[in-house]
Amino acid sequence: MRKLGWGLGLLLSGGLIGLLTMPGWLPGLIHRQAQHWAEETHHRLVIGSLEVGVFPFRVHAHAVRLYEADGQTLVGGCEDLDGHLVLHSGLRPIPVIDELTLTHPVVHLVRSPAGEWNLARLAGPSSGGGFPLLVEKVRIVRGEGSVWDQGKGIRHDIRNLQFEIPRLSLRNKDTWLFPSLHAEVDGASIALVAQIRPFSSRLRGEGDLSIRGFDLMRMLAPWVPPWSVSPGVLTTHFAFWGSDWSALQGELSGLHWTTDQVRWRGAGLEGVQLSAQVKKLAWPASFPLSLTLQVGAQGQIQMTGSVDPAARTAHLAVHVQHLDLRPFQPWLAAYAQVRLEHGQLSSEGVLDGTFSAQRLWQGRYRGQVWADELVVREGRRGRLLWRSKSLFAQGEATLNPLHLTLDQLAFGDFYARLHLLPDATLNWGNLLNSLPVPSKFAGSSPPRETVRPEGSSVAAQEAAVVIRKVTLRGGTIHYRDDYVHPSYEADLTGLGGEIDGLSSAEDTTARLELRGRVHDAPLLIEGQINPLAQNLFLDMTAQVNGMDLAQFSPYSGKYVGYDIERGKLSFDAHYSVKNHDLQATNHLVLNELTFGKPVASPGITHFPVALAVSLLQDPQGRITMNLPIAGSLDDPRFSVGGVLARTLVQVLEKAVESLFVH
Repeated sequence: MRKLGWGLGLLLSGGLIGLLTMPGWLPGLIHRQAQHWAEETHHRLVIGSLEVGVFPFRVHAHAVRLYEADGQTLVGGCEDLDGHLVLHSGLRPIPVIDELTLTHPVVHLVRSPAGEWNLARLAGPSSGGGFPLLVEKVRIVRGEGSVWDQGKGIRHDIRNLQFEIPRLSLRNKDTWLFPSLHAEVDGASIALVAQIRPFSSRLRGEGDLSIRGFDLMRMLAPWVPPWSVSPGVLTTHFAFWGSDWSALQGELSGLHWTTDQVRWRGAGLEGVQLSAQVKKLAWPASFPLSLTLQVGAQGQIQMTGSVDPAARTAHLAVHVQHLDLRPFQPWLAAYAQVRLEHGQLSSEGVLDGTFSAQRLWQGRYRGQVWADELVVREGRRGRLLWRSKSLFAQGEATLNPLHLTLDQLAFGDFYARLHLLPDATLNWGNLLNSLPVPSKFAGSSPPRETVRPEGSSVAAQEAAVVIRKVTLRGGTIHYRDDYVHPSYEADLTGLGGEIDGLSSAEDTTARLELRGRVHDAPLLIEGQINPLAQNLFLDMTAQVNGMDLAQFSPYSGKYVGYDIERGKLSFDAHYSVKNHDLQATNHLVLNELTFGKPVASPGITHFPVALAVSLLQDPQGRITMNLPIAGSLDDPRFSVGGVLARTLVQVLEKAVESLFVH
């Protein structure tokens, strides 16, 4: 018994001595184990100082740095490490830290071009070795670092990281981790709560993510147009899995993103807010997509369908309601010098799209579009150009190359302003920018084959713009001529009719039939036109019955030298424009034409117009004449109204001359 007592005493004494001397020998043990782990994982570990205290057990390390095998490339480290330490029993004591706090740690994650992450090697060889360390709880204060994908050339910077893991084990690769963090990544504020298994051969993870200051355009570039959307707020639940980090699969659910500012080519768009929701988003296999985008107070875009990232294709049904058109002003400005002042758009259709190998987005949208309360102004002068209560279009549009093919286009209760400028050019003729040159699809094939209707020409189908039928109802066109002085103005009211077969192709023509009133006189216009082609073509007739002649006083004052006091005009005219040359015939009947007082106009020699009119009138007070017109539209001095007036002067002069000849 005495020997047993001495033995127990010696054992207790040795244990007490070992415990009391632990601050001396345990730092060396930990340091050796840490160095052994670093060597096994092909790294170099530097610890500035390491201290161990007892009652309670605690470990404090200062200036810890972990480098790659070259001893120069920093993987991670921290300024200070504090932990409360306990030891597992056994032949080989395993340190267990029930709470670990890292102050100002730095971690640099690097993914090689082969897809391997640098930290994946820290778990040690597949034999199960590695640094036997268990940590019950990890806290990070003021962390920072970076994530660098060398294969894609993408780098992210991390600042002000606050991080916590309730339990961490580097001994068991299949251990689940439950991290939570707050950090600033590339200026965005991120909050994350997750559970992950990062070191296992069966990678898994899921959690909730919130990002304030999320830059959507940075992710989507260069596949989207040059929109500038201010960083917004994104929230989602995520999950991922895979055999390794290079073959990762995953999904997002409950995805919601919103922003409050949109810019395009530097122009701010007022009154726009964007909000998007996605029920489920998976990768890399084809997945169903259900997206809701809230734009402003009333606008909404819904997309449902399938997306195949591997094939780079998408097939989506699109439903648009009350979308404010003003945000599309910068896109429209690329094709025409106009400004969208107001308008709401609704649409139902199908979007098919594909990405080519050159990251070129090619898309085709087929469906119906409604635009209500549309107001368009000239881009430079700001004058009202178009206003319509309703606009309806049905057809398809393709992008890259840009084609617009409409089966029908209808306008209701519309107003348009047609302005002949002082330089004898029309306001509408100066609005369109150069149309894109039609070309074949580049890269991958288009989403589906183009179906050509019977009788349509190849040129018409390859044109940038094809509008098969235009319907007009309840229209008003205000015409102003500033080429003459004083200016002349006229209103075409109650305008309605159809235009069939519009196309920007050079060898096609459209049939035109319009009815309305001009200064309360019935108007009929029929013929063939091609206003969309680079080379204007026109072949049409116009008929007017009983139009008040007093409205033409500006023309008669400039070319005849007298106002028109009263009279009625009926005419049947035929106009032809080809290769910028105008040829026209005008059969005119003037009833009770009466000139008023003379007008001072430079270059006018007054002659007895009253006498000339009386000579031309028949017993019923009518003057019947045929006036031909010819001229080049490229001539800035050419004006149809002016030519008519000058021709009328010549007729009057010849009538007076004939009196003296006979």
